[in-house]
Amino acid sequence: MTTTKAHQWWLILLISLIILVLSVWVMVEPVQAFAGLALVFAWFIMLSGLLNVIFALQNTKYLDSWLWFLFLGIVEIVLSVGLFLQPHISALALILYVGFWITFKAIMSITYSIEIKNIGFRDWWIILLGGILTLIFAFLMIINPVFGALTVTYLTGISLMIAGLFGVFLSFKLRRIEKFLSAL
Repeated sequence: MTTTKAHQWWLILLISLIILVLSVWVMVEPVQAFAGLALVFAWFIMLSGLLNVIFALQNTKYLDSWLWFLFLGIVEIVLSVGLFLQPHISALALILYVGFWITFKAIMSITYSIEIKNIGFRDWWIILLGGILTLIFAFLMIINPVFGALTVTYLTGISLMIAGLFGVFLSFKLRRIEKFLSAL
């Protein structure tokens, strides 16, 4: 069955416009936005802890390792409470998490560049250069928390803006789906 209409296409447009407004706010108010991101980070750790405790208690008869899940869940719950009570620690944890993740990605890029050089690609150095620049960027994030906070915030804002713009584009495509399908 082929769809000829996309009902309520305007909902996608509305959501996308809200995301665009949020992206602008994130870039205009980076300090408040970063504080919000750090709070979300703490909530995710809390949720992970609660779900691990539930999983452990539901599997006491089925898994020998259920105690490890229970332990992990309790540690995550305690950690999240600490992050709520000391939000600056949550912010630092977020910066370090992203910084070390980017470090890992940079090392993987450098490794890939060597691998494709060995295969015989001539432009392997572009990936190597990207990996080295990314490694420097990650190092700056880790050693300078202000740089790291601004980086996380602006990357979030840019990502939201891109998602919002593509959502607006999608909504107008959905609006015109009937005309498109009838022309086929």
